[in-house]
Amino acid sequence: MKQQYIARYLLWCCITLLCLLVASGIILFIKWPFTEQHLLETLEHVSSSEVRLKQFHKIYFPHPGYVADGITFWRKSPRGEVQLGSVRRFEARATWMALLTLTHRLQNIRLEGLRVVIPNPVPAPMNLYPSLKTSTTVTTLVADGAVLQIAARSTGGQAFQLNFPQLTLGNIEKQKSITLQTRVRLPEPPGNLAVNGRFGPMVQSDPGRIPLFGSFQLADADLGKFKAIGGILRSDGDFRGTLASCEVRGNATIPDFEVTSSGHAMPFDGKFDALVNAIQKRVTIRSISAHLLNTALQANGNIASTSGQKGETVWANIETQHGRVEDLLRLFTSSAKPAVDGPIAFQTKVVLPPGDQQFIRKVQLEGDFAISRAQFTHADTQAKLNKLSERARKSKDDSGPQQVLADVRGHVHLQNGTAILSHMVFTTPGATASGGGTYSLLDQRVDLHGKLAMQASLSKAAGGIKSVLLLPLDPFFKKKNAGAVLPVKITGTYSHPTFGVSLTGKK
Repeated sequence: MKQQYIARYLLWCCITLLCLLVASGIILFIKWPFTEQHLLETLEHVSSSEVRLKQFHKIYFPHPGYVADGITFWRKSPRGEVQLGSVRRFEARATWMALLTLTHRLQNIRLEGLRVVIPNPVPAPMNLYPSLKTSTTVTTLVADGAVLQIAARSTGGQAFQLNFPQLTLGNIEKQKSITLQTRVRLPEPPGNLAVNGRFGPMVQSDPGRIPLFGSFQLADADLGKFKAIGGILRSDGDFRGTLASCEVRGNATIPDFEVTSSGHAMPFDGKFDALVNAIQKRVTIRSISAHLLNTALQANGNIASTSGQKGETVWANIETQHGRVEDLLRLFTSSAKPAVDGPIAFQTKVVLPPGDQQFIRKVQLEGDFAISRAQFTHADTQAKLNKLSERARKSKDDSGPQQVLADVRGHVHLQNGTAILSHMVFTTPGATASGGGTYSLLDQRVDLHGKLAMQASLSKAAGGIKSVLLLPLDPFFKKKNAGAVLPVKITGTYSHPTFGVSLTGKK
């Protein structure tokens, strides 16, 4: 009896299961979910765009699904139809278990030849199938080789394009955030960017409001693309915000940073905090803490395109309280040794416009600086400074030749490769000079003029037989708190400077 009962029970279970399978089969036959019409309606509802496709065919084994070729997305604008994207091949697969249990879930979607275009302006979304309920979810979507193109925000500007050698999205649900794993090939500077994070939910009417967060690693970014500078940039960090306002924090390292016109490769590393608007291609640099050799720098600024110009302009405020003047001069001069060694503090504003012009000619700089305990690296220049200091002092030092140091402060305005110096004060033992002039970073020519106040009188500074001849002139050059004040000039080049004194006050 017990065996008959078990057999009857198993028979009824098989019959019930068979009935369920037959019922599911009938339902699937009557209402097969993977149809061309269902795909079009779903895509149009989700994208708020009109969708067209060239071919569609169903797949039953080994997994149910479909393949669609030649899909395009369109919206209407006052100037006509605008294509927002296209997919060369759209392949979707589910599982029979999900299908038989009426679970609205696709196991994977593979998109080949995906291209998304964000025009300027973005056409208004189309309210298609408003009553349609889209409950289908996707476990994994793979779109390797996808392209994102963002139109220029001004007439005549360049579109911004990103290529995705690898793009994988996960857990795709309506009004939910989506996981993201991707590798992006950046156009400027050319480099490979790996991103892991989440984004969404999607905002069809305003892509700039799409939220996103995650981490990134940038490798092999070649700064040589900008021509004026060189080096390979590596960076890593995290981001959080929206497509139009994303906070980005991280670290950056350039082992071989150089200004190409100078040819000096130097290590550069730092931390940054920036705000990125990917829609308008604008970067606000909130802070940078960086090291260039032995110089610590603090900076902020922004990078953005300017109307009527091709490319982006960099505006930056840079300062240091613990710098070395020789580190900074290596950026601008091709000389084997910088002209001056010594500690420096400065505050400056820098503008770097786009274009192929030589870096030294196009960079614009204005600021104040102070160099303390400086010495010249060129032996002839330092020797002349030593001699000047020796003559200018009231009391002579009989201990032999002395390597004197100098303090320099002033205001500099750099444009077209020429530094215009003003409010300059140059102090060395026994003498203080004030004035201004120019220094060319292109050919190292010097043209400085000012006044030199010495502790010693004119005759005592001259020394020898000249001191006797100049003794009657001492009262004319005598000034309060100084032995003598003379008009002076420095001309020539850095390597071969000429120091001059004009007793008549003329150049």
